[in-house]
Amino acid sequence: MGNLATNLKDAARQYPQRPAVILRGSVLGYADLDELSARVAGALLAHGVRPGERVGLALAEPDAPAFAVLYYGALRTGAVVAVADPRLGGQGARRCFEAPGTRIVFATAGFPVPPASEPDAAWVPVGPGLLDQLAHWPQHHEIVYRPDEAVAVAYYGPGTADRLHGAELTHGEMRAHAFAAATEPPVLEPDDLVLCRLPLCHPAGQTWGLNAAVLAGACLAVAPDAATGCTPRRPRLRRGATGAHRLTPGHRGPNPALGRRP
Repeated sequence: MGNLATNLKDAARQYPQRPAVILRGSVLGYADLDELSARVAGALLAHGVRPGERVGLALAEPDAPAFAVLYYGALRTGAVVAVADPRLGGQGARRCFEAPGTRIVFATAGFPVPPASEPDAAWVPVGPGLLDQLAHWPQHHEIVYRPDEAVAVAYYGPGTADRLHGAELTHGEMRAHAFAAATEPPVLEPDDLVLCRLPLCHPAGQTWGLNAAVLAGACLAVAPDAATGCTPRRPRLRRGATGAHRLTPGHRGPNPALGRRP
């Protein structure tokens, strides 16, 4: 079935004006998420990132919009998204990104940038203005094909057995997990809001939160305390909510993506 990032491209085509991610009142729509992730992909390709190489994410805060944009941008290039758990701290994250093939690391202030004498991977600081800065990055809309067995995500966290390569999950596994999460009753629908208390750095948060919501064309809202702890609990689902929880006057209709098995 190919690259996990195709789920985003499909959702953006079907629901361009629907909200994709919300955090503290900031809303990122599907069309914007698709465009901004394409700009990340363009910048990564210009930097020389190739399929199978690693792009690190070391985000100390639960910045869901930035995480989603960088996550899908790296996947679009065919790169492996290497994600460091904030609980590792700066030194722990730096050791994780010593894996061969790590070309670039996006890091917030909680993860110190290595000195210039350690040039193995380029470290890019991520601040509040990242999404605005992306407007000046080159775009690359095409998505690199990756077979099911190709690694999509590597997670580095407390207790990870392989500190060099991390806990690796393939495109086929991540796509199958997202499908199971989106179709397990209650089935996710396009006008649903998923309140995620799982950290997006963890594969469970990516599966039950980000990837399941994108597959369904739903909206993901990340709780402010989602960066603490990794207890695997299913995110709360709000249907037909109004006021603060209803982001758009949605129309609940069938999502063709849910009829496609991975």
